[in-house]
Amino acid sequence: MSARNELALASGPRDPALRTGASISLLIRGRGVALTLATDAMPQAMAAEVAPAPVPVKINPTKRILRFIVPVTDGPTYLGDIDLAVAPDDSLSVATPRLMQMLEPILKPDVLARLKAAIGASDSVTAQQLAAEKILLSYDSQKLALSLAIPVTARRTSAMSLRAANDAGGETLQPASASGYINLRSAIDVIERGPQRGLMPPVSLIDGAARLFGVVAEGEGYLSLREGEPLLRRTGTRLVYDDIDRTMRWALGDVRPFGTSFQSTPTVGGLSVSRIYSILQPQREVRSTGSQSFSLFAPSTVETIVNGRTVERKLLQPGNYTLQDFPLAEGANDVRLQIEDETGKRRLVEFNLYSNRSLLDPGLTEFSAFAGVYARPTRAGIAYSNDWSASGFVRRGLSQRLTTGLNFQADRNAQQAGLELLGGSGLGLIGAEVAVSQRDGRTGYAASASFEKLIQEGSGEGSQSLRGLVEVRSADFAIPGVLLVREPMAMRVSAGYSMTFGRDAFLTLDGQYSKDRVQKEHRYSLRASGGIGIAEGLSLVSDIQFERGRSGHSALIRFGLRKRFGGRSYGQVDADSRGVVKSTFQSSGGRGIGAWSGSLDLTRDSRGASFNGNGTYTANRAELGVSQIATYDTGGGSIRDMRTSLRVGTSLAFADGALALGRPIQDSFLIASTHSSLRGKPVRLDPQDRSEHARSGLLGAALEGGLSAHSPRLLIYDVPEAPAGYDLGAGNVGLLPPYRAGYKLTVGSDYHLLVIGRLLRSDGDPISLLAGKAIDLGAPKRPATTIFTSRAGKFGAQGLRPGRWRIEMPTEPPTIYEIQIQDDPTGTVRVGDLHPVTARRGER
Repeated sequence: MSARNELALASGPRDPALRTGASISLLIRGRGVALTLATDAMPQAMAAEVAPAPVPVKINPTKRILRFIVPVTDGPTYLGDIDLAVAPDDSLSVATPRLMQMLEPILKPDVLARLKAAIGASDSVTAQQLAAEKILLSYDSQKLALSLAIPVTARRTSAMSLRAANDAGGETLQPASASGYINLRSAIDVIERGPQRGLMPPVSLIDGAARLFGVVAEGEGYLSLREGEPLLRRTGTRLVYDDIDRTMRWALGDVRPFGTSFQSTPTVGGLSVSRIYSILQPQREVRSTGSQSFSLFAPSTVETIVNGRTVERKLLQPGNYTLQDFPLAEGANDVRLQIEDETGKRRLVEFNLYSNRSLLDPGLTEFSAFAGVYARPTRAGIAYSNDWSASGFVRRGLSQRLTTGLNFQADRNAQQAGLELLGGSGLGLIGAEVAVSQRDGRTGYAASASFEKLIQEGSGEGSQSLRGLVEVRSADFAIPGVLLVREPMAMRVSAGYSMTFGRDAFLTLDGQYSKDRVQKEHRYSLRASGGIGIAEGLSLVSDIQFERGRSGHSALIRFGLRKRFGGRSYGQVDADSRGVVKSTFQSSGGRGIGAWSGSLDLTRDSRGASFNGNGTYTANRAELGVSQIATYDTGGGSIRDMRTSLRVGTSLAFADGALALGRPIQDSFLIASTHSSLRGKPVRLDPQDRSEHARSGLLGAALEGGLSAHSPRLLIYDVPEAPAGYDLGAGNVGLLPPYRAGYKLTVGSDYHLLVIGRLLRSDGDPISLLAGKAIDLGAPKRPATTIFTSRAGKFGAQGLRPGRWRIEMPTEPPTIYEIQIQDDPTGTVRVGDLHPVTARRGER
């Protein structure tokens, strides 16, 4: 609960049937949350349920107008706080500007206009004026709150969104004006068997960013102590600025352009500007970038996963690669490459023939444009060419069922321009793309047509999808950035069907035909895979594959058993007709600090066997990992290669003067520490039953490095060891992080005390049912804290600090109190009965 929140201390239920045995009830208000705590005995509460309806109690038992600051609700929705005036006849009126602000997003425009006309220039609106529009305003004296009852016919039509459940509920903490971080991921290998043995020098991946006034400078590089390698190798630097008002991102430096249709996406150096909603407005939609290529800046292990199954794992050197470099993936509908570099950093590259096709809402426009020079990753860093390059595309939603786009790409060797159309109907999603190119005076063309249909069952447990693609390219078709004298692919036809019916039951069929004009080869491939549950947590999976090309034909049959152990562990054994047997086990546990994961892979074939084991552990300040690789050669009868890799990743971050050490930061971050009044008590971020995402301690503030740019996040914090009466604030902060932004959060403040007492008049009678204000005399410009008195004159003021305070109650004339609040380690200060300042002076 923040210092602005109000805590009303009431003397108990007004119904005499419930008053016996009831001491006090608390109403805590803040951020739209109302909580009532009472000490009424259970039998008496049960008796009250069958008691006759009580006689309504007057809201205002005095002969003067009572004024309160109260919350307003629309059903269960908290709208905000408002000034309320209660006349002696219990008629209600509220402040006009604030009420109009609350009602504007709720009421239909014509209803709101009539209401404004009826109110005119008056500063207040009465319940009777609202009733004329059938809007009921009522006061709950038990909750000290106003409620609005608005008929459906007066409400605006609201759009429903499945994303609303993930919204953070508003941004309550602003990012730091200056922030930055540096990540360090290091690895060291111990080689037990191989050409070289012993302890290898370490290698580290360094990446970081600094943000100042909305501009981000970021970079990546490698630090190596290995012989023959440069000590420091830069792999990328750039400046990035996100123009949120226009939904545009500007980047200057080493960038990878976005591509669509037949465009390539090489690594380049230059200037780019783009509007990609999945990046700048990720809550709007998520889609594939259409990329069919990727780059490696360091030796990396690349695991090829086809239709959910690992088919190959190989070590690749730095360079640019395309899907054509992975022949085992050809003909598949769903291909993923899991890339892990020497330091253990992982990324996933997805190649899906259909996922990049999506409709845009009417009026929405996506685009990307780039101009610069080609760049090539090398073992020494980045090599820039003298060849200029430019590319771009624009896509616009013309209607709910039609999206169109234009694209171009050019360098000094080749130029390309294209058109795309995507239409939706009851039959499915149908797309068409055409492109023409020019190189050395020769004109080429390419065209494709696609179809996609998804059928989701109402129960949500089953679905069906049907996909198809036809693509043709002429021999002279040229793609800028791809150095091919002649386009090898003449035609490609693919189709796929999949069906799921339950957790472990599925069926997938796909096929492909391609014609290669360079190899003069026709290739056919057919695949069928399926799975079915045969017992609780046990399922049988199978693949059948047939391929035919110039070199002949081949067939493969694979069977496997998969066993689930709980929700986060499984084991699987596969065997195929080529004599390959593979066993896999994966498990994970925990969340946040203390989370761990592990995997074991053992593969045997006619040439030998290989073992791969990995384990990770999430600590508060670092990520730890270990991996073991071993290869056994059947021909030599010995272990050919065996090595152990130890990895650690950590980060150092700052935000507006705060410094923290923690796990590697993915995008944006938050640094949290406690106020000095909490005397070093640790703060927990996103606390759970047995753990948390981050916590402060001996090494300083807590660091949460898992914030995603432009994605709302509600971050919960707690200080379990704080005194019982200490005001920690709201207990959460709403974040909407900009790109590579840092936040600074201080939990607690000087204004953390709960002050309880009773206000008496000069004649000794209590000041009943009145709202006043407490003013900090040490900071008179600070907004006053509102306090409420119960019928017995009791009050509870939350969010006060040690020092001298003045309490003003709006009686006729005003009644003034002055108190000196002393700090209390329990967080609760009891001041007893307070008498007006004038009365005490008169008694002296």
